[in-house]
Amino acid sequence: YAGIPEALGELLRRDELAVLTNKPRRAALEILDHFDLLDLFVDVIGGDGPLPRKPDPGGLHALRAQVNARPEETLLIGDSWVDVETARQARARAGFVTWGFGAPPPEGLRPNEFEIHHPGELPGVLARLNANGSHEGHSWNATIEPAKSE
Repeated sequence: YAGIPEALGELLRRDELAVLTNKPRRAALEILDHFDLLDLFVDVIGGDGPLPRKPDPGGLHALRAQVNARPEETLLIGDSWVDVETARQARARAGFVTWGFGAPPPEGLRPNEFEIHHPGELPGVLARLNANGSHEGHSWNATIEPAKSE
């Protein structure tokens, strides 16, 4: 999607990024590598590994532990209700992107969750969280679902 590399580059200047997907890990790695994005992420956890698939929060907990982040310092960004539910179960923040293939939660987003309409909005969302968060100066950590290859 247009704007993704620029948005990720901006996020990477102040945040640590990881990928949590229900896709097989190898497929996710190939997609990220194809778009020259693989080196932006501290880790990629796929749905075929030893951890339960989303919406179970186990994968998100594992990624948080790698960067020593608390749940309230974590933002999971995805394009489906499964991503939002994963964030909720992990007590992390959720960002739902409208340009993906998934559907939002049937009950809608909650007040502390974000709807993001364009990749260029991502840095602003994290900047607002950093400015308003109660996380004592720590950066937010974004976990991103990779786009489906076109």
